[in-house]
Amino acid sequence: ELQDVVVSFGGRKILNKFSLRVFQGDKLSLVGESSSGKSTLLKVIAGLIRPDSGRVLVFGQDLVQAGTAELRRVRQRIGMQFQSGALFDSMSVIENLKLARRECARDDKARRDAEDREPPLKLLAAVGLASAADKAPYELSGGIRKRAALARAVTTDPQLAIFDEPTAGLDPV
Repeated sequence: ELQDVVVSFGGRKILNKFSLRVFQGDKLSLVGESSSGKSTLLKVIAGLIRPDSGRVLVFGQDLVQAGTAELRRVRQRIGMQFQSGALFDSMSVIENLKLARRECARDDKARRDAEDREPPLKLLAAVGLASAADKAPYELSGGIRKRAALARAVTTDPQLAIFDEPTAGLDPV
């Protein structure tokens, strides 16, 4: 839930008293002009941008008031695909997925399980990328990187999944 959220950059208001309530199980799509604040809004919901004012409640936690530890716990429950993909170029595709799994692990057993290649490989196969598992993102086309980012966003089985322009630049398949 967002209540009267204001976000500005360089004196320009991107979100101006924006309010929104989404319930568990809801699916919501945002449509708007380029540079209208859609990506900023998603980053506010994910706790990556703190608003200038207003309230942001995710899983009952007020992200505006949350400290580092609380933000981390909330983010562990969120999967996000960024508009640009935001994969780490110094890691292979499967290492990007395994990193997400490690970062979202809540205990030692889950951290050990995060090193298992099998779940990420199955997910990559599901998005048609099994053959790209050991390639670096810079070796892939934009559409393939986008699918890899989609796989990374859902590899942790998040309670909240956020996709920023998930179909832009993808082949119709």
